[in-house]
Amino acid sequence: MVRLLFCVFFVTTSTVFTQRASGGEVQVQKCWEHSAGSDSLSNLRVFGETIFSIREGSVVEAIAGDSGKLLWSNDVGGTVVSDLVSDGVSVYFVRRAGGAKGAEPEADLIAISANSGITRWQRSLGADGDHRLAITKTGIVALSDSGSLWVVSSSDGTVTSSRKLISPVSLGTSVLGVNTIGATNEREIISIEGSQTPMVRGRSDFAITALRSNGDDELYYGNDRGILVRLDGTSSKIIWQFKSGGAISDILVADHQIITSSNDNFVYAFAPYNGARLWKRRVAGRVSALRMVGQDLLLVQPLGDGNIVLINTKNGRIAGQMPFTDGESVIDSAVIDSNRIVVSTGGIIYGYAVGGCPTVKQNGPGM
Repeated sequence: MVRLLFCVFFVTTSTVFTQRASGGEVQVQKCWEHSAGSDSLSNLRVFGETIFSIREGSVVEAIAGDSGKLLWSNDVGGTVVSDLVSDGVSVYFVRRAGGAKGAEPEADLIAISANSGITRWQRSLGADGDHRLAITKTGIVALSDSGSLWVVSSSDGTVTSSRKLISPVSLGTSVLGVNTIGATNEREIISIEGSQTPMVRGRSDFAITALRSNGDDELYYGNDRGILVRLDGTSSKIIWQFKSGGAISDILVADHQIITSSNDNFVYAFAPYNGARLWKRRVAGRVSALRMVGQDLLLVQPLGDGNIVLINTKNGRIAGQMPFTDGESVIDSAVIDSNRIVVSTGGIIYGYAVGGCPTVKQNGPGM
């Protein structure tokens, strides 16, 4: 049932956090906070001025990016077992619910209106497990951890193609989108383009822990032995590789840099063409995700605590931080635009801005 809710616990603040570092500093200001009344928020996604999130496993919500105001909330039932994606018209996700006694619950790909949260259509995907989604030119791509691949029309949920991959895939390392790549349990890197047969792009000697593509000719992967590799996307030839002191946790393609985090508590930047190390920076602990904020700020999301830092990608120096209350742990983060960031710490979503909070629109944000 959809509930249009406009009165929520909402606090506007003007708290400013900065951290001095040689080479400059940035001002990080907390602009608002939104309490969901639950400690199980997850999966932040941004489209335009709207933030989409999941609460308590089944409640999909839309939040205004400039104020933290709750726009709508829809309890879709069951459990959401995919990420959220949006094209501005709809929000798409996979929900698992129901099923015969003793059988696996059915998985349904669901589209709800981005403006109201009302369900537009749903399509059964059988009894598969967790999924990753992407919006492509061919439709909505849904990839399950068992290796099922569906391509569905975004307009009405019609299935345009479906097939089973040879091997199950690791959803944690899959990168879906324009250059869709995934890692199988056999440590093969595959490219998945709509209804075409997947192409093997490379293979790792050890378990793949991170993947990133930068067009047809640049493919990067990291493994659990701490090795970062650049492959030629066409020939699968190794162009260069680097050995860190821990498993590679994330890879980011930035402006003229390849940035990676490792479980040795370092973030590294390399030149794409030859792998020359441009800088490295030790952080407080292991990193779960890297995100670019504007042209030259890197958000480093920690694993298991609430100490997000911003790094200047030009020199690798700490430029700012976003401390949280003792006991808070960062669950997810997302970037709204070149200077606005949202962070989920369980029961609260925070809105931050670099360089000053924007003026809240009187009529609410556009969708």
